[in-house]
Amino acid sequence: VASFVLVEQRVRWPLVNLRLFRNVPYDVVTIAGMFSNMAYTSFVFLSTLYLQEVRGLSPLQAGLVFLAPATAAAVAGPLSGRLVALDHPTLVMAGAMGVGGIGLLVLSASSNWFVYVVAFGLTGLGVGIGWAFASAATQQVVDPSRAGEAAGMTLTVLISMGGLAVAAV
Repeated sequence: VASFVLVEQRVRWPLVNLRLFRNVPYDVVTIAGMFSNMAYTSFVFLSTLYLQEVRGLSPLQAGLVFLAPATAAAVAGPLSGRLVALDHPTLVMAGAMGVGGIGLLVLSASSNWFVYVVAFGLTGLGVGIGWAFASAATQQVVDPSRAGEAAGMTLTVLISMGGLAVAAV
């Protein structure tokens, strides 16, 4: 990362104009989206192991339990597109992360299957909105001439940090 920054500061036509990161709403949305994606990828990976190794579910049963967060995450995509109209991307991201965090907290403490599945779905909704909304919201907080650059940088951060989160877990 340090080498990339040094090179980008010195070249005539940088791949990423580093002034992009002086845009605080862009930084907040991207960082929140990064944490949301890290939580999503980690919780999906760990939940798969937990449901089968700790709770003793078969792969089919674990897959059925996964319908809750998968459905919620599928709803999160279109919902994120509608939330862009609210014109407060940092508040939407804070709300999404709050919903995902509450879901994770309840998920970690639940032993009742009904509570577990509801919390699993709530987590999927919160972190799903956080992940999907980050891509849409960056377009709202940057100059239209930099929209492609901002979207590419946001997606790079979200995906690479999600992969690092799974590797760390």
